[in-house]
Amino acid sequence: MKELELDFQDLECAMELQQDEMTHYLDKQTGEIITIMDDISRYAEEEDIDHLQDWEKRDVELARKIESNWGNYIHVENVSSREGYRIMVGFAHTVKDENFQEKLFIALDGRGAFRRFKDVLYFNEDERQRFFKYHSESIKQIAEDWLESEDIKPVWISRYPKKSK
Repeated sequence: MKELELDFQDLECAMELQQDEMTHYLDKQTGEIITIMDDISRYAEEEDIDHLQDWEKRDVELARKIESNWGNYIHVENVSSREGYRIMVGFAHTVKDENFQEKLFIALDGRGAFRRFKDVLYFNEDERQRFFKYHSESIKQIAEDWLESEDIKPVWISRYPKKSK
């Protein structure tokens, strides 16, 4: 299993940012997460890209690099809504206040569960902060399982300095 330095914050964003118009890749050599706009990818096969803006040209070159060195990259899949729902249910089971726990389970019932769950959490700052931590730890476990299936052992690093309070 190959050890690879990865910034969990970058990977978490890529796994959770569910937008149809962008694709995320993990560079297996550097641990960098690369995001390519799908409308830019179509230019990768064109020779003349002079009409594009500089940032678009950079992205086209990245898309070409990924395409020509496919073995060095892994497509980062989004966390499914089913997994997101399981995380919320798992968290609700950890809540000790029975009244609040019941509100969360009621919120989780039926269509609109994600919005209602977040609305209930909004009014309890301690539990909301605990949920953010629980959610992040759950995503990290999903990421580690996925990376292990790709024969990668993550060495978690932070590419960004912590904000001072």
